[in-house]
Amino acid sequence: MLRFELHSDSAGYECRMTGTTTRNLQATHVDPASGTDQCQLTMRRTERGIELDSPTPEVCITYCGHNGSFKGLYLTVDPICTQDNVQTALEQADSGGMNPGILKGMTEKCAETLPYSSIAILRLELAAAYDRKGEQANCLSVLSPYSADVALSDDELTQGMTGAAAEEVSGIMEDVRKMMHRCERKQ
Repeated sequence: MLRFELHSDSAGYECRMTGTTTRNLQATHVDPASGTDQCQLTMRRTERGIELDSPTPEVCITYCGHNGSFKGLYLTVDPICTQDNVQTALEQADSGGMNPGILKGMTEKCAETLPYSSIAILRLELAAAYDRKGEQANCLSVLSPYSADVALSDDELTQGMTGAAAEEVSGIMEDVRKMMHRCERKQ
């Protein structure tokens, strides 16, 4: 048996669940939550990760806050995308000792599996590296995933988000807008 821990976060509300499963994922057991019926969870390997579902979603929701769920595809994380590797790359970039190619590879490989703030910080560091090298087109290109968002006001961008999530996104967008302006100015 393999031990697992699931942790998901949706707009500031989290889900936590632990349990065991077999190597082939055919027999999964969720550790029971106090005072609830048994949550049943199914796991299936896919090309991109593990897909989770539940025949008892009304029971499993007790492991989650408002708007939370475990159902979905859990992507396999490339080893380069671990928080430790990302932190090391950011520290090296901050000291000027990072090859922009490494940051570019991280932004491409990690975009789907890193938290919003982590991938944004990587993109901002890469844009700054391109800016320092005078590669303004590359600077703007790396920030292009945010093009639609920077056109929105903070209120439009953060509508429906919790206070903490809205503050984080607003702060990131402020930094992205500044960097885009820097890159555009030098063209």
